[in-house]
Order: sequence, then structure tokens, then C-alpha cells
Amino acid sequence: MPLTERPAIRAQVYSVPFGVDLSEATAALVLQKCNDDPLQISTVTLLLPNNRAVKAMTEAFVRRAKPGLLLPRMVAVGDLSLDESIGPMLDPLADDATIFPVIAPAARLMLLAQLVAKHRPMGQDISPAEALRLARHLAEM
Repeated sequence: MPLTERPAIRAQVYSVPFGVDLSEATAALVLQKCNDDPLQISTVTLLLPNNRAVKAMTEAFVRRAKPGLLLPRMVAVGDLSLDESIGPMLDPLADDATIFPVIAPAARLMLLAQLVAKHRPMGQDISPAEALRLARHLAEM
């Protein structure tokens, strides 16, 4: 199967002056950019810090809405269920993408312990038990 070139996705980043409501300014900008084609709003993805920001942004769009307005996709990147909300954005993967198998938790812990022991501070010896304790702490992060 011949490889086809996919169009590059361009992220656009804007800033809002101090004292201006971020939700209102963002809703105004998105609606302005998509004025010619209201269906284009549904192709916009807004990455927001939490679910409260998603709610505020949704309310800002509703305040500016015309009847039948579609909302952009809003993803709370600080959400604990991030896999469920952002997962579909990553599909489909590139045809040549390699997905590596998941490493077993015990193997990961041993690998981290080896790395901790290998990269210890100069002149300090770390016992295997201490390396394992530090590896567990790293694995929890």
C-alpha cells in the first residue's frame, strides 16, 4: 500500500490581555474565525485545564450562540479520565506507527531500580533496597 501524505495539523496559539474574560474572548475568536461556515466550529479542538473550564467555555459559547450552533470539541487535559476524552483525538494512528507492548509492572520497577543505582550521586553508594524504594517512588509519579 503506497504511503499518502497527510495534511499537517497546525495548532494556533493566542493570548488574552490581562483583565479580559478568557472564555468570552475564546468563544468570540472561534465564532469569528468560523463565521463563513458554522459547521467548521465542530472541527475546532480546545484544550482546557479542567472540567470547570470546559463548563465556563460551554457557557460562553451558549451566550453567543445562534440557534443550532455546534460546539467545538473541548478536552479537559487535567481530567483524571483523560484517556476517555482525548483518546479518540489520537485516532487514526499513522500507518507506520509502532505501538510497543506494555512493560510488566515488576519489570518496569526493576528497570527503574537499575537506572536509579546507575545514576546515583557521585561518590554515594545506594543499596539495592534503597534503589528499589526510590524506583517505587518514581513509578508512583
